[in-house]
Amino acid sequence: MAGYQNDPSKLVAVDFEGEWTASSDFFDFDSDLHPPAVIRSIAREPWSREYFEGLKIAHQSHYEQFGELRCRFTLDGEPYKLSLPSFRDHSFGARRDWSLMHRYAFHHIFLENGVKASVGVICQPSTATCFEVGVVALPDGLVLPAQWVDLQLYQHGEGGAPPRDYAFSFQAGDEVYHVQVQK
Repeated sequence: MAGYQNDPSKLVAVDFEGEWTASSDFFDFDSDLHPPAVIRSIAREPWSREYFEGLKIAHQSHYEQFGELRCRFTLDGEPYKLSLPSFRDHSFGARRDWSLMHRYAFHHIFLENGVKASVGVICQPSTATCFEVGVVALPDGLVLPAQWVDLQLYQHGEGGAPPRDYAFSFQAGDEVYHVQVQK
């Protein structure tokens, strides 16, 4: 497959067949987020009747789930097979207005020991300027909410230039995870 990305004008014949299978229970943000994390995000904001009305208006339901993608494909007649850990999510609500979003950063993490994580921080000024969210799926099937995520958005590319390396931590259950990212 190497080389295809080097010439974006090249046309390539592709045939793809894939199957996605869940490997964890789904995680529903409406019911499964860590309550103190939600409370912290709301407590940081100036409260008013308008603020709480805005929370209701901007509410979206969201779920996430880990799985595996098994696929077979050909590129210009050359066959390939892949089996990849993966992730799916879906959001829906009365109002899908992406202009409300200032920034967000999510990391989808798949460890060799079978632990999977989706953690991030969202800045949506109309609802929460710093909303710490996430889920960890353990190899035994247990799905845990992130209790906190210490990634600070303002330190990571606010002006449009993302850092080449950085670190952050998060907690789910009794475990604190430390992430080092290097590009």
